[in-house]
Amino acid sequence: MRGDLVYMTWKGVDGDQRILFSRRSGVTWTPPQSIPGANTSFRPALATTGD
Repeated sequence: MRGDLVYMTWKGVDGDQRILFSRRSGVTWTPPQSIPGANTSFRPALATTGD
């Protein structure tokens, strides 16, 4: 959670190594977006720093 936003991230399906994310403010989630240049063969994790 960052401020009033909640973030979720996940890896693409088998063979798709993109890292995708969505954020929620209130009750609405944004459409999935990929992080340019970020790829993984394992599940991603999120952490917060500071406020």
